[in-house]
Amino acid sequence: MTNKVDNIEMKLKKSRESYEDLGNELLQTRRELEHEMLRLYDYIRRNTNADPPVLHGRLRPMADSQLAEFRELETSYLYKEEAKVLYSCDFEQGDNCGWQNTTYKDVITNACWMRRSGCTPVQDTGPCIDHTYNTSQGYYMYMSARYCGEEEYSEIISPEITVDQMSNGHCFEIWYQMLGRDTDFLAVHLVPRNRRGRRKMWHVRERWQDHMDGEWRLARVDIPNTFNSYQIVLRGRSLGTEGDIGVDDIRILEGAC
Repeated sequence: MTNKVDNIEMKLKKSRESYEDLGNELLQTRRELEHEMLRLYDYIRRNTNADPPVLHGRLRPMADSQLAEFRELETSYLYKEEAKVLYSCDFEQGDNCGWQNTTYKDVITNACWMRRSGCTPVQDTGPCIDHTYNTSQGYYMYMSARYCGEEEYSEIISPEITVDQMSNGHCFEIWYQMLGRDTDFLAVHLVPRNRRGRRKMWHVRERWQDHMDGEWRLARVDIPNTFNSYQIVLRGRSLGTEGDIGVDDIRILEGAC
């Protein structure tokens, strides 16, 4: 009887965790859609003389006041003044800024993340230039799909980061590149100082065709001010050897994103 009760409690716990993960993924999907809309509006504004389109069809058209509000949001999002930098790492130094490979539950291989300049060893995947200097001499970190098992997760963890808890939250920035037909998944997790649990703050699962240009992309993640001492975990996965994932120019800025 005790075993049955334990099994039921375990199933209930897993169900709650699944619902929480689903809720986080839905929230993140909404944020990603909002981000892509802002990129689209910015592209239209920069490259044409036309006004950004108003939504029609099953989505109700935007009123002039709504469109003005959206443009104001777009401007503040894309062109806001530089905030105070609380932490930064461009991986140009040999110590990797203290970032280290790590293991956690389902992470088996702990030597997948590496510092590199130039192209990654496997053709048709991974960066060939860094983001900081945009040259083959600059350095970045990347998850080597060749050294990770197929469809296995791999993680790298930051040193402990301490920031001012009195500020209005913080903004975590990271540039990433997912060139390669086997790239699958990249996520940002936050680990509190007491190491009790972790929180998935952001993730992306993109089609490899979207990264054929080899461009670096920027992700911004809000960190609530309830955390003033924590570590950041980058969690990646590939589906084969052509699944290298690059990251560079990590920063934490004062204030919300």
